[in-house]
Amino acid sequence: MKILNYISVLIGSIMYILLLFVFNIHSNILREIKHVYFLAIPCFMILISSFLTTDKKTKKQNLIIYLIIYLIVLVGFVFSNARTVSSAITNDIYHYNWNFIPFKSMIEMLNSPLGVKFGLYNITGNFLMLTPLSILLPLINDKFKKTKIFLISIVSLTLFIEIVQFLINVGSFDIDDIILNIGGAFLLYLLIKRTKLKKIIEFIFLKFSIKKKIIGNLFYTLLFIVLLLVSSFYIYRFVLDINSRKVDISKLVCLSDERTFITDYNNYHYYSSCNYGVGEVKIGNEIKDLENFLKSSFFNEEYEQKLGLEKEKIITDIKVKVNEDIGKVLVNEYTTGKAYWYNIESITVTKDGVDYDYREYLRDLEENKNTVEIDLSPLEETVYISPNSDYRILKSPYYQTLSCIEGGHLSGNPTYSYILSLEYEITSDSCNILNNMSE
Repeated sequence: MKILNYISVLIGSIMYILLLFVFNIHSNILREIKHVYFLAIPCFMILISSFLTTDKKTKKQNLIIYLIIYLIVLVGFVFSNARTVSSAITNDIYHYNWNFIPFKSMIEMLNSPLGVKFGLYNITGNFLMLTPLSILLPLINDKFKKTKIFLISIVSLTLFIEIVQFLINVGSFDIDDIILNIGGAFLLYLLIKRTKLKKIIEFIFLKFSIKKKIIGNLFYTLLFIVLLLVSSFYIYRFVLDINSRKVDISKLVCLSDERTFITDYNNYHYYSSCNYGVGEVKIGNEIKDLENFLKSSFFNEEYEQKLGLEKEKIITDIKVKVNEDIGKVLVNEYTTGKAYWYNIESITVTKDGVDYDYREYLRDLEENKNTVEIDLSPLEETVYISPNSDYRILKSPYYQTLSCIEGGHLSGNPTYSYILSLEYEITSDSCNILNNMSE
């Protein structure tokens, strides 16, 4: 049974780390929680094995395995890129390098445009993060039953985590994280030490055993089989995913050394140093021509260099003239909503060396007069999306766009978009404020 315990922990740990730091089959959002069952199954297996023995030495060894599992989960929560930087949260409003002012970041989180739930999730997570140590450490070693030694250990660990997060740029050094980590672990430690919880926990983990071992063994074996089946399924998915991402450009044939235009994409004119007149790109079992490969998610700088591609910017400059005397101005009306400027007098776009008034361009486009295509979307980057998708914020070096959809993107309600200057501070109330303004 000990060997199976070690095997289950090894399998669970490898799968958990792969899902968090290597593979990206599923959504990034909260995947450190979604995939924790890979380590929860070994935990239950070890708990059952503890109940099937009366040997205290074996029970203590199992507690050490719990500690190892906990530390692996802790690494997932603290250092997983899903937790700190995602496609939905990349603004430095929520990603700063340090904070030495107590309760500052907690207040900012609760008042952030992402909503109270986002703030509560982070605060609660930090409060509970080290609490398992309040149970495990005193059970593993009697030294940790001394309050001073336990407190020094918790303080050292949380300081280590904050410093490492800062150094490897997956988080920030924040005094509020330290307060919450230490506060949660120490409060639970005191609660256990001064109440009957201490005896209950010691009984469960060090003394309790079951007589009907057949049922326990069956359940233990079933959990191990489930772990193997789930792991096999994910490995199969990994293999399929890897095969579907294999790119083969060997079929592209260079007919001549002449510079050839390929396509316009993401504010760039793309050219090849030679004329690839023959051949296609194979991605897994899918075939694409060079233009569509260039616009796919598989295209990157490596293939840009291998194929000798060159790119020139289409839009080279955007000038936004801010005027705070100008309120909310309708600049475009769609079948699905309206687009406004706020406190903006004009936007001038330089495309291929020629200046265009963007408001005139939108007006001509609406009246089917425009022959020049101007697409500003490649210049914008998603900063964040509200948890219920009521609004999203896009940002560029020149301006920011706030899109408001009451009831979420699937509600069918009209979208109201506002182009705002970079100086405008967007809050969770901005949609209500701007929507209620008269045109």
